[in-house]
Amino acid sequence: MNKKLKSLRLKEGSRIELIKMEGEDKMQEGLRGTFMGFDDVGHILVEWDNRSTLSLVVDVDEFRTLSVDELDEESESDMMDF
Repeated sequence: MNKKLKSLRLKEGSRIELIKMEGEDKMQEGLRGTFMGFDDVGHILVEWDNRSTLSLVVDVDEFRTLSVDELDEESESDMMDF
């Protein structure tokens, strides 16, 4: 794995939020997903909350990791759905 991918400091199961995915209209800003790993060419594998499994391309697509507070809010929201 190259240095750039290592610098992302993503761990399997990390929650991320999409800022922009080039050329994919159905992938809206704010969409959240779970980081699953990297493929052989360095794309970021994500299981998106809309059930898509489109990968992120480093240096093309934009995303951010969710903060601890955002994860807590997400967890509380999930509990309220039950």
